[in-house]
Formats: sequence, structure tokens, C-alpha cells
Amino acid sequence: MAKIMAGVGCSHVPAIGVAMDTGITHEEYWKPVFKGFKKSREWMKKQNPDVIFLIYNDHCTAFDARCIPTFALGCGAEFQPADEGWGPRPVPAVKNHQKMASHIAQSLVLNEFDITIMNEMEVDHGLTVPLSVMFGDIKKTGEWPALVIPLCVNVVQYPAPTGNRCYNLGKAIRRAIESYEEDLNVINVKEAIEITCFAGFLVAQESTRRMLKLGKGSIFFTGASASKKGFAKSSAFAMGKFGLRGLAQSLARELQPRNIHICHFIIGAQSRT
Repeated sequence: MAKIMAGVGCSHVPAIGVAMDTGITHEEYWKPVFKGFKKSREWMKKQNPDVIFLIYNDHCTAFDARCIPTFALGCGAEFQPADEGWGPRPVPAVKNHQKMASHIAQSLVLNEFDITIMNEMEVDHGLTVPLSVMFGDIKKTGEWPALVIPLCVNVVQYPAPTGNRCYNLGKAIRRAIESYEEDLNVINVKEAIEITCFAGFLVAQESTRRMLKLGKGSIFFTGASASKKGFAKSSAFAMGKFGLRGLAQSLARELQPRNIHICHFIIGAQSRT
């Protein structure tokens, strides 16, 4: 049976990839960043996973306004780095564990997640930068140390999936991985903080700019019971929800004197909107 070894939340800031690709990681600006990655890479090397199940978001590279799937699972043999305007990153193509990806696709559909199956797809910095952060400088002529199953989640174009839907998808993915018969060590690299927390920051930032011009406004954040209490096997979700609550508290203290009201609601069940 496949075994989930760990869940890793990781930045995919494109400038990190540029710094590695252009050989400027030794410069003073970048030194503290890459010093912090050292332990992560040592840990990853020690774990030596067979497969990375990598959840990320596309940046209008593989998908655009013509086709925006909510969840897209990569089932092809390999995925080439995309040209995002300045040429593809000089890193290896991502090789998939097709047998396991097909098993996950079938399991998700039977669990009533109508997943989009991608047999051809280019991958941008949202996927390649986390691999570089965790594995280090791997040249184009080399290979990533593990197979990678990509799952692209739409967090760019409205309507995006709800936090509850992503949470339930995570549970379905776990069931799919753990029901796979071959003995594999899998690391689930889930950018849960970007979905549950950082996205809230971006929305609040843009909304605040407009409300300050109006001289008034209200921003409502919806949390969950995990905003106040972490539960077993939900650490990634809890981290994001704790962060969202902290964001709301900070914004409330900052913006209340400027007539912008911030509310954070704990919603512990499904709701109709």
C-alpha cells in the first residue's frame, strides 16, 4: 500500500526560480532565503520519496479564458516546463507515475469528484519552483529525484472552489493514495496556505484600496472550526485557517479607525450562498 510520508507547504514565487536559474543565489539579497532552504533540502533528501503529489495553481499558462477547469489532474507520461514569456525554465521535464495517477483519477471520480484529466499539459513556475526549492539546483539535462503527479487547482478565475470543497478533495486524495496497492512513499506538497490564507490577503488588499477611497466599507472572512482548533490529519487546512483568522484580527485593528469594518465568521458546516 502507498504511504503518505508528509505534507509540505512551499512558496512558488517565480523570482526564486529566476535566482536559481541565473546563478545569483549567493548575492546578499538572496542569501537569507536560500539559507532557510538548506534544512528543507536535507530533510527531503533523507525522506527520499518515490512520488510527489503536487497541488499548485496555473498562471494562465496551460489554461486561459477558453478553458479553466476547477481541478485538473495530470495523467500524461511527462510535462514540459512552460514558456512564461522569457523562455522555459532550464529544469527537467516532470515525469509522472502514470499508473498511480490513473488510479487516483478513477478513485476521485468514484468519490464524485468530476476531475479534469490532462494527458498533455505544460507546467509553469507554480509547479517547478517548489521542486527547485525542495530538491535544489537540478539542471535541464538531469532528472527530478522523484516522480510527480500534478494537480492544478483554479484559484485565479472566479468562481474558484470553496475551502470546504478543497478540504473534501484532500480527504478523497488521501483515500486514493492509501488504497493504491504498490508500496510507495508519497509526499503531498499542498499549497494550502496560499488557497486558504494568502488568497484572503490578496482580496482584502484590493478591497481595502477601493474602500479607503470611499471612506467606508466592510470585509467578511469565513473561517471554520479549524480556525480555532487543529484536528488530527488536517494540519495543512488548520494552518491556513489560523492564518486567515490572524489576518482578520490584524486588519480589524488597522482599519477600524478608518471606518472599514472587518468580520471573521466561524462556519462549521456547509452553507448555501
